[in-house]
Amino acid sequence: MVRPHQPGESNFSLIAAPAIVALENAPYALHRRDHALARRLACSLVGLDDSLVDLGTVQTNIVNCFVDDAAAVVRALGERGILTLGKGRKIRSVTHAHVDDESVRAAIEAMAAILHRDRSASRCSSARASMATEGGT
Repeated sequence: MVRPHQPGESNFSLIAAPAIVALENAPYALHRRDHALARRLACSLVGLDDSLVDLGTVQTNIVNCFVDDAAAVVRALGERGILTLGKGRKIRSVTHAHVDDESVRAAIEAMAAILHRDRSASRCSSARASMATEGGT
């Protein structure tokens, strides 16, 4: 049972109490699993394109991935059931208790398909532009 804040009691105790509970009761194995899944996701993204993720920054369950248009990639991932956050060039993925090996595999496959599609479209656009400047249609 949670007791109300008592007059004269420091605010520090309000902040420290949840931290103490987390330290005493946290499911460390679950945290380690989440971190391992994030590392697997990051390494797989680097395997797709080594400019996507800086592996040195992946130390917890958060993976930041950098693309040209994060909003478009986040939208495409969402259409495939992969939930991420994105702004500008950065896409943020977080592993947690509701993410498992299958979820990470699905995210990697979705990202590979999206990046492949974007690269194919980019190559086609470049080819059309080249043909247009050379007098083709």
